Amino acid sequence: MDNRQFRINEETMLVLIIAAAIFATDFVIMVLMSVIFQITVSTFALIVLNASILVLVISPILLLPKKRIEDAKNSAEKLNRVLRVMREVNHIIIKENDLKAMIFKSCMKLREVRGYFQITIAFYDGEKLKKVVESGTGGFLDRSEDIPPCIERVIKLNEAIFVKSSVVECDECSYKNHFPHSTALIPFNTQERRMLMAVFASENQFDEEEIGLLKEIANDIGFAMDKFRAEKAVYESERRYRLLAENVQDIIWTMDENLRLTYISPSVEKILGYTVEEAMNTPLDRLMTPESYKIVVDTYKRSLQEIKEGNRDPEASRTLELEFYHKNGNRVWVETKTNAIPYTNTFKIIGVTRDISERKKADEEIRKFKTLVDNANYGVAIADINGNLLYINRYFAEIHGYRAEELIGKNLSIFHNEEQLKDVMRINKLLIEEGSYSAMEVWHMHKDGSVFPMLMNGVVIKDDRGKPLYIAATAIDITESKKMNDALQESEQKYRTTFEHTGTAMIVIEEDTTISTVNSEFERLSGYRKDEIEGKISWTKLVHPDDLKIMKKYHLERRRNKGVPNTYEFRAIDKNGNIRNVLLTIGMIPGTSKSVASIIDITNMKKLHNLVQVLSEINEVVAREKNPETVLKAVCDKLNVLYSGVFVVQQGNPGDSESYLSGSINLNFIENALNSCPAVLKTIKNGEFTKIKMGDVGCNKCSEIPHKYILSFPLIHEGNQYGVIGIISNFDFDENETTLLKRLSSNIAFALSSYANEESRKVAVEQLVANLIQFETSADKLRNPLAIIIISTLELMDEMNTDDAIKIIREYAYRLKKELDEMRKEEIKTFEITEDYLVKED
Repeated sequence: MDNRQFRINEETMLVLIIAAAIFATDFVIMVLMSVIFQITVSTFALIVLNASILVLVISPILLLPKKRIEDAKNSAEKLNRVLRVMREVNHIIIKENDLKAMIFKSCMKLREVRGYFQITIAFYDGEKLKKVVESGTGGFLDRSEDIPPCIERVIKLNEAIFVKSSVVECDECSYKNHFPHSTALIPFNTQERRMLMAVFASENQFDEEEIGLLKEIANDIGFAMDKFRAEKAVYESERRYRLLAENVQDIIWTMDENLRLTYISPSVEKILGYTVEEAMNTPLDRLMTPESYKIVVDTYKRSLQEIKEGNRDPEASRTLELEFYHKNGNRVWVETKTNAIPYTNTFKIIGVTRDISERKKADEEIRKFKTLVDNANYGVAIADINGNLLYINRYFAEIHGYRAEELIGKNLSIFHNEEQLKDVMRINKLLIEEGSYSAMEVWHMHKDGSVFPMLMNGVVIKDDRGKPLYIAATAIDITESKKMNDALQESEQKYRTTFEHTGTAMIVIEEDTTISTVNSEFERLSGYRKDEIEGKISWTKLVHPDDLKIMKKYHLERRRNKGVPNTYEFRAIDKNGNIRNVLLTIGMIPGTSKSVASIIDITNMKKLHNLVQVLSEINEVVAREKNPETVLKAVCDKLNVLYSGVFVVQQGNPGDSESYLSGSINLNFIENALNSCPAVLKTIKNGEFTKIKMGDVGCNKCSEIPHKYILSFPLIHEGNQYGVIGIISNFDFDENETTLLKRLSSNIAFALSSYANEESRKVAVEQLVANLIQFETSADKLRNPLAIIIISTLELMDEMNTDDAIKIIREYAYRLKKELDEMRKEEIKTFEITEDYLVKED
């Protein structure tokens, strides 16, 4: 019989005793009343019976509530203790910030209020139970044996087990003697783990209220553990968020439904110049331009309306480009990503704002650049790495017969026929390998099938890791320029052929006086090789110092379009230091700062001209003078004007000779020459004109006087040799020069012979006439350079206009005419002298 049955029997016995006492009392009262009030026994018995029944009915009613009140009071006290435990545990859960301390203090409070021996909280890791906290005597779960069957059942079935007495019910358990009392094993769950609360108390302590209490406490602890973890996660999330918000470059902000800021990150100061406090206290319509504020208001209203009507996802965001005022008054473009979030019957707005001022500038530059490229007069195309077009401008499309929009997505192969594609594939392979190519001629195909050339540049666009992403190319139709280039090449070839084979020395001069191009004739004239001249030597190095100043002046003024001569003479210095007389014809190359010059070596012509003049003067002396000594001295002095040195050895009777000399020649030189110079010896011996060059085979180097050539010729008339004339020079003797000197030697020899025979005078005059005829022949030879000059000038007409060429020819003609006139005067003078002589003779 349980306690509840026992309590009911006690209450029944009490009621029966009370009822018996009431009946006994009623009986006594009934006898006394019948005696005193003389009431009949039957009537009185009826009254007493009714009263007894009433007493029997009311007495239990009056007695039972008192007992129940006491029982209820005891239950209430027990319940209060349970509630007190739950309240205090919940208070610990709410107050405590440390999870492990919260669990431990909760267990301590349970033990304190309920008198438990020990409480252990553990979790199941899939294989074993591991203690979280333990309060009490300890030792539970410290053994290394397997989990007891009762605990294994609790874990697997997620069911609580209550043991009234471990001594009675746990015969097989290894914990029996260690914990000889009642046990409660209560499972509970958290979001992460399966948990267990093990409570050890005195035997038979766990009734229904106790069991309910423990289950409730276990669930509260599980809930608290989840709450702690969630709050910790939230805290960490908020900490990370706030750390991000405080340090991110973008502005993170929230606003209420009235568009008032409720939060803004410190980065607002970097972007807009306001502190957080200033920004929070400044109305939004003052932070941004009116146009941007209107966009924000309209967007917010539209978003709310769409959400209310169910036409928009509440979590969908909008991206706006807005213009804000910086604190310093400048305007700042930003990009704002906003989202309206439902919040207690209204909405809040959260947003992220970043400064896009630089991007806007870049976008503007890109827009300008795109506008420029779209309308450029050259082609631009961008394709992916497989050649599929992503962008193409108007020029590139139209030059192929297409519209730009119909080519997007097409492959670059659309611009080439099958034959061209072979080269294109090779070029694209080169492009991928090398990263770029430039100025490459690529043939393309028009929409109508015609082909044409384009000059192309290509480049590969790569990502940060160097992976190719796109290929870009620029191109221009070179059909016309190719025709022009072909014509130019033909003209260039013609020009170069003319330049190289014109017969005169030619050079191209840069503005800085560098000689950039020469022909082979100039190599011969200057003594330098091309690789020694081109791009390395200034023309000023080749000019005699006395002529350099005026030529530099002409060089500068010619490039300033000032009137300077196009043709003039100057003295040039070759590689060996020789001075040459040259005639220069020069003009500017149109459209450049370069000039092209034709150079004619007139050294020999000049020398020949001067020689003719000298011979005329000598002949005048011969015709006028009758003294051989005077004539021979005149020969030496006048020829010395043209040469480094001249000597004459007049031969008389054997052992009798007379020497005449001038220039650098001395008597020692004459003596050595007569004894050891092969040229002089050959002339004396054989009566021949003999020339020898210093260093030639046979040259005895008989003199230390510097010279390169020596020419000796005899004075012979009618088989008689009257002497030898020797000339030393640094320049070679040409054929015309030698011919004139031979004629001179003949005249001198004739004069020497005629001095002994006056009758021969008439013959001498005839010879003078013959010499005059020879002068005329020489004059004709002087006319030949004019023809050369005219031809050279005509060859330069590709580089000069016709008027300039004619002007140059006229200048040459005038110059030569003047020289010929001078020669003619000399001839006339000679004729006059001759005529005077003939008159006297008659």
